[in-house]
Amino acid sequence: MKTLLVPTDYSPNANVALEYAAEMARFLKARIVLYHAYYIAEISSEATIGLPTEEEQIQENTAKLEAMCRVISNTYQVLTAYATGPLPLQERLPELMKQWRADLIVMGMPFLSNVDRRIFGSTTTSVIWQAQYPVLVVPQDATFEGIKEIMFACDYHSLSPDNTLALLKDLAKTFQSHVSILHVEQEQTREAKDESEVKKLPSLESLLQGVSHDYLFIEAEDAMKGIETGVDDFHADLLVMVPQEHGFWDLVANRSTTRKMAFRTHVPLLTLPNPVPQLAHR
Repeated sequence: MKTLLVPTDYSPNANVALEYAAEMARFLKARIVLYHAYYIAEISSEATIGLPTEEEQIQENTAKLEAMCRVISNTYQVLTAYATGPLPLQERLPELMKQWRADLIVMGMPFLSNVDRRIFGSTTTSVIWQAQYPVLVVPQDATFEGIKEIMFACDYHSLSPDNTLALLKDLAKTFQSHVSILHVEQEQTREAKDESEVKKLPSLESLLQGVSHDYLFIEAEDAMKGIETGVDDFHADLLVMVPQEHGFWDLVANRSTTRKMAFRTHVPLLTLPNPVPQLAHR
C-alpha cells in the first residue's frame, strides 16, 4: 500500500481519521493525500451575496491544507500532498483515486442521531454505497495501536468469485495480523455447518493462503448484534466487511448491515467492495 487518500472537512472526526491514517502511513511507509471538497453556490442565487468566490475558497483551502500537510509530515515523518475541488465529494473520488494512484480512502464518521442516520445518513456512508474501492471508516474515539486482530464479517453469498481480498491479505501480512472469519447465524435459520463445508463456499482457504486465520460462528438475532459480539469478544482492532448490493428502498430504509455498522462500530471498519464486472467488447 503506497497512498492513502484522506478527505477532510476540518471537523474533529475528520482530524481523528487523519491522525489514524498518518499513523498507518508511517508504519506502511505510505503517502498521505489530503482532499477538501468545497461548496459552489449558484451564481443566480441571492444566497451567494457575501459568500466567498470559488477562487477565494481555493486560496483559503490551499493555505489550510498546506499547513495540515506540514504538521503531518513533521509529526509522523510521512510524505504528504493535497488537493481541493468542488462538491459533491462522491463524484470526485474515482478520479482522485486514479489521479493519485491511491490504494485506500480513509474517512471519519460523525456523530448523528438515530433520526439523522435514517433520513440523511452521512457523506461517509454515501461513499461506501457508491465506492468501487476500499474505504476505511474511523470512529470518533479510535486511535491507531497496530492491527493484530482482524475480524472479517463474511456473508459468503455476498463475496463474488473475483474478489481476491487483496487489501485484507496485504494488511494481515504487513501487520502480522490474525484474521477471524466470522459468520453470524440467525437463530431461526441456523443450519448445521462444519468448518470444512464453510471453507468451500467462497474458496477462502485459497484466498487467505499464507495468512493466519480461523473460523468463528455466532448465533444472534440479527447480523449486527452478532458482529458486535464478535468484535468485542475477540478484541478486534479492525472490522472488515464486503458491502452488499441493495436496491433503492433498502438503502432508504437503512437496511444495509455495512451502513449500520459504519455508524455503530467502535473499531475502524474496512469495506472491500466486489469488483465491478467489465462489459465485454465486441
